[in-house]
Amino acid sequence: MSFGFNNRVLRVNLTDRTISFEEPGEIFFRKYMGGLSLICYYLLKETPAHVDPLGPENKLIFATGVLTGIPVGGSGRNSIGARSPLTGTIASSEVGGFWGAQLKKSGIDVIIIEGKADSPVYLWVNDGKAELKDASHLWGLENLEEHTLIREELGQKRASIVQIGPAGENQVLYANIMADLSHSAGRGGLGAVMGSKNLKAIAVLGSKKVPVQDEETIKSTARWLMNNYEAKVGKLAVWGTGGSIRGYNAMKVLPVNNFRDGWLEDAEEVHPGAIMDAIGIRMGNCFACPVRCKKVVQMESPYQISPEYGGPEYETIGAIGTSCGIHDMAIVSKASERLNALGLDSISCGITIAWAMEAFEKGILTPDINNGKALSFGDGAGLLDLIEDIAKRRGLGALLALGSKKAAEKIGNHSIDFAMQVKGQEIPLHDPRVQHGIGFGYALSYTGADHNHNIFDLDYNDLSFVSDLQAMGILENMQPQSLDSQKIRAYAYGVLRPNLNNIIGFCNFVPINDETILKLVRATTGWNCSQWELMKVAERGITMARAYNAREGFTAKDDKLPERFFSPIEIEDSVSKPISKEEFEQGVKLYYSMMGWNTESGYPDLSKLEELGIGWLKEVLNA
Repeated sequence: MSFGFNNRVLRVNLTDRTISFEEPGEIFFRKYMGGLSLICYYLLKETPAHVDPLGPENKLIFATGVLTGIPVGGSGRNSIGARSPLTGTIASSEVGGFWGAQLKKSGIDVIIIEGKADSPVYLWVNDGKAELKDASHLWGLENLEEHTLIREELGQKRASIVQIGPAGENQVLYANIMADLSHSAGRGGLGAVMGSKNLKAIAVLGSKKVPVQDEETIKSTARWLMNNYEAKVGKLAVWGTGGSIRGYNAMKVLPVNNFRDGWLEDAEEVHPGAIMDAIGIRMGNCFACPVRCKKVVQMESPYQISPEYGGPEYETIGAIGTSCGIHDMAIVSKASERLNALGLDSISCGITIAWAMEAFEKGILTPDINNGKALSFGDGAGLLDLIEDIAKRRGLGALLALGSKKAAEKIGNHSIDFAMQVKGQEIPLHDPRVQHGIGFGYALSYTGADHNHNIFDLDYNDLSFVSDLQAMGILENMQPQSLDSQKIRAYAYGVLRPNLNNIIGFCNFVPINDETILKLVRATTGWNCSQWELMKVAERGITMARAYNAREGFTAKDDKLPERFFSPIEIEDSVSKPISKEEFEQGVKLYYSMMGWNTESGYPDLSKLEELGIGWLKEVLNA
């Protein structure tokens, strides 16, 4: 008997509407463990180089991890991946909630979607049985109505659903995939891939327990977390994310006006405490998790806001709020609802709109492209209108639906200089000029700029609070605004854990250390894993993603940051410090060397592939 996984991969070919199952075996699952690694494996093995991201040959993969669905807080995550239409890189986006756990409890570990249906369909998976159903009547609907109708049609109020809204149908390049309305697989445009396949949703229901080897250890860990999480997560369980808004603004490093400025008057109005006090109705959670870090808001006036879509978290508040110069709680909360209803990534959407606001300010874009309306920082009404236009690809929205990089390349006039993106993916809302390591991580990220497989330098001021790094031999405190060799080493080690989480299906916010993760993997699977093995699993995933991008033509020249981060924030008294370009470039080469990658191309060396047990990738890199 297998533990921690079902040894079952569901393959759905939408072109000929065939459904089949595969059993890769225990060695396969121990080697790759899930999530990011499985996405890389299947895309590298089964799709050709330079596949059209929106063509039928691209594959859309839903992958759980070995910890997904075990009854411990943090285990409600799964990964979704494909070649990204936004960046052309690998796309691997993680999402919480309940869908991944339901898939695992249905007896399935992975779903591989191939081809393209000739008319809209959705997939229904119930305790390991799968069937395609007509979705013509759902096409064009927003997510709440679609979600309600699917559950009613199936007669299953407990069915968990991943789905696309109109933005995915219209193949907006940063359309997301929503899970149960309030959890977003936001990055990389995977909703556009799903829409290109005429796949509207996947509904899942499972009644089985995830098989585990040592149930008592898992129960005792769950009890410990229940009894101790409040002392460790602080206001996260009261406000959700976003508590740093107040501190960032005080230090004048808050992302404001497309990362140009660092301070916003009345930013306190969009602090999560203020939002929850005014319109919060409860905190939501993910599968088996006591932390409850998800805001749920409701409003009747001046905008009607449905609580089914949750509420704005930090990245959304920053992207469609402060980065656009907006501090109106009602507008930010309504925009968050509309993004979830239409199926748009809040980070890419907000940062692309902020780029457009700056382009209007510089006279590069003019009102004639926007139905005669000018657009400026702080224009909340204009932002709400643009969200609708982007999802429907009309007017200025059709240009912005491409993302900031492609839009800037289309209009020219040096507008790429202030497109805040890496490899085509928009920057998350942590300014690299206050945390140089996180900026380094944006540049090195295999998906384009991302914070979910990155470090947070501010944690490294006092390593007594980062015991996992100390256990790996990182012993000296370091300044957040540095990229010396000590920081590069800390980055190389520090990103292993979040990448491991994205492979095994675990949350970065749950306060469980590396030692406990190892204990959970052992208790779940029965494998005699070591910490060394788990770190190698993470390194293998990073390296496979790097190899995928190398196959697609990405090299060291693509590991770069927007020029803005090498210049000061344009406001007095900011504690920010520009990144040194020389230090950054030296750090990139040093990191490549540490990882066993060629210091000129950035490609993994063949010896590193062999050391990680993925020597088969040499054929990919030599092609």
